Amino acid sequence: MKKFIYVIPILAIVLLGTGCSNTAQNNNVQQTANDAKKKDGSLKNVGTKESLAKNSDGAHGATLAGTRIEFQNINNLKPGDITLAFKLYGRDAHKFGPDDLKVTHEKPLHLMLVRDDLQYYQHLHPEFVDGNWTVKTQVAEQGKYEMYVDIDPKEENPIVLRVPLTIGGATKEKMFPTVSRDLTAIVDGITASLDKAELGRKTTEITLRYKLTQNSQPLSQIQAYLGAFGHVVALKHGEPDHFVHAHPLTETVPQNGIVEFEINLQEKGMYTIFAQFNINGKIKTFPITLEAEGFAAVQKMEENKHMQ
Repeated sequence: MKKFIYVIPILAIVLLGTGCSNTAQNNNVQQTANDAKKKDGSLKNVGTKESLAKNSDGAHGATLAGTRIEFQNINNLKPGDITLAFKLYGRDAHKFGPDDLKVTHEKPLHLMLVRDDLQYYQHLHPEFVDGNWTVKTQVAEQGKYEMYVDIDPKEENPIVLRVPLTIGGATKEKMFPTVSRDLTAIVDGITASLDKAELGRKTTEITLRYKLTQNSQPLSQIQAYLGAFGHVVALKHGEPDHFVHAHPLTETVPQNGIVEFEINLQEKGMYTIFAQFNINGKIKTFPITLEAEGFAAVQKMEENKHMQ
């Protein structure tokens, strides 16, 4: 199974129209990301706020060029049962339907919904209904959220788009998670622990070695989920544009309860990593927060080597 590592510096442009275009009158949100992933899974940064502004329609204040999302009900989201509905457009203004997107890990579109303090996370899969990509879900608490849409168009490069959402009001008592004790998360009696020795290595490529146990015994009931034995999304605290999406190196059923991923955390800082596994047919999400040394530590180590 081929691994995938997405390191996405995303540029979010959210412009509520107040002018005379139909899009503006409907209070739709248009979202543009600054470029597509390279072959190695990273995203090359060729767009800037200045260059994007030159492509904007000044009268309407909306960026009409480039791959984007047009949200349908952004002003009506309240806690409880919600529906996320949006249109997807390519660089040539062509609307993306199911036939325009490649199926990756069994779905044409992956949507991550995350609260701005990283205390809430969902991985969803909208369906194409009446011209919109639509998914129904439940959000218990009001707050500021980020919606990440991960797609691989057939005629364009893969891309991740980010749309900030407000559901019922600002986040109450916003507080980012602290470093997880023993780098461990426990969900429904199942423990997921990260190997500290692997995380201590001075490298930008970090191996996440998860050990899943129940009653202190290795978990052997890990099944495939979306074509892999796990999925990982890492988000940097306070920087929603920094998005890392990885799939496991583990290619066979992990009878020993160990699943490995490799991710690239170039920037020093706090990260919360959401790992999802299919355990006995139920998807479990394990959030673990850690502090990464990032590329600066690796660079300093290399400089010290040369000085010796």
